[in-house]
Amino acid sequence: MTRSRQFAEEGFLVVPDFIGRDEAQTLRAFTRQLPGRLRESTPPGVGVTWDGSTSIQQVMHAEVICPPLDRINRSDRTLGFIRQFWGYDIGLYHSKFLLKDPGGFEVPWHQDFAYWTRHSSSPCQLNCMVYLDDADEENGCLWVVPGSHRLGPAEHGHSSSHGEFHATLDTSAVSPGRALPGRAGTAIFFGPLLFHASRRNATARHRHSFTTVYTNPLIDAHREVYGRFFPLEQVRALTGPGPFRFCEEHYQRRNLWQLAVDLLQDPTWPWIEISDRTFSDGSFEWLSARKDPRSTYWRYEQYPLSCSNRDDVDVRVGLLSDIVRGLDSPAGLVYVDCESPVNAKVVLARLASSLVPGTVLLLDRFFNCPDWPLGVYRAFQDFIVERGMGFDYLGRCAQQVAVRLTSGDACRCPDISWNPVSEGIRYA
Repeated sequence: MTRSRQFAEEGFLVVPDFIGRDEAQTLRAFTRQLPGRLRESTPPGVGVTWDGSTSIQQVMHAEVICPPLDRINRSDRTLGFIRQFWGYDIGLYHSKFLLKDPGGFEVPWHQDFAYWTRHSSSPCQLNCMVYLDDADEENGCLWVVPGSHRLGPAEHGHSSSHGEFHATLDTSAVSPGRALPGRAGTAIFFGPLLFHASRRNATARHRHSFTTVYTNPLIDAHREVYGRFFPLEQVRALTGPGPFRFCEEHYQRRNLWQLAVDLLQDPTWPWIEISDRTFSDGSFEWLSARKDPRSTYWRYEQYPLSCSNRDDVDVRVGLLSDIVRGLDSPAGLVYVDCESPVNAKVVLARLASSLVPGTVLLLDRFFNCPDWPLGVYRAFQDFIVERGMGFDYLGRCAQQVAVRLTSGDACRCPDISWNPVSEGIRYA
């Protein structure tokens, strides 16, 4: 089972040795000193919750005072691992130390999103909890209810006996739970809707940890952006008014299409166009007229807009989920023109066997339109993450991008030497 599938089904991932022994030791030594350091004064931007007069429950925004933690949070190792199952758009929501000293506090069953609804409208966050001490059931390791995230946001009660951790779930709804013990350095990734808790530390041993919460910075509040799937300012754009200084978007789009055609790896591979729109943007006539005569052209449309009088150009009409199928060969050019995010996701899944390194995709409504981070943009990002592929951004204009699939998992913006075919259009 892939990490993305396991995370989707169970709601969490356990990763032993996520940080090294030396890193765990450095952070462990840092947290042991925090009560004495923070008793006299609290640095600006940091929140401290005490457990009695000598122990600390939580240090919020801990990366502000702990450079080693900040380096781990933003490291290529950490962000690269997260991208494998969660996606490329990564921002910092917050980072905190949780210090369960001997005899320390219990955290009742809860969902983290119950604490965050004042600042977030969407449960789009990701917890990365890392044990700094060996953790077991006796000293308060994390407990979870596998699959509980699929129940959605739950009603929480309020507890006055757990300090900062006041949100509580009805315990009759959280059985059975599973303990997640681990050595120091073990990471546990889980989302904001997973039911979880931890028991009181009933030993003479410490159980310190840190939890860094990541979020999607396109749709949620965040302290800093760590990674982006679409680095807009780095992707070269087709701009300018065109030769007649009107219908500028018309000329920009057609030059983007020409860029895609010129950068095909093999012009004899079939071309595919998919649309669920109720009107035509002229792409079918423009693209089918420019394909290599040795290849075939397939257009799948949800509404009858097009017809063909050529044997090498095939038009099929119907629900996209019913008619779109992968080919027996790689696809050279694929144009996805879907208003529905569900259609975009279905189409990419159905064509997966034909989408190979070298395939060029034109993706409409990718950005610069209402709710674009949740539409075709997200469908393509999910496809890339699930397939473990890389891609190059070739260009953009208006709401479209052109990308070329590659092997590996890199998202790049290569420097391409190419000149637009229309006067008054720039590619920069």
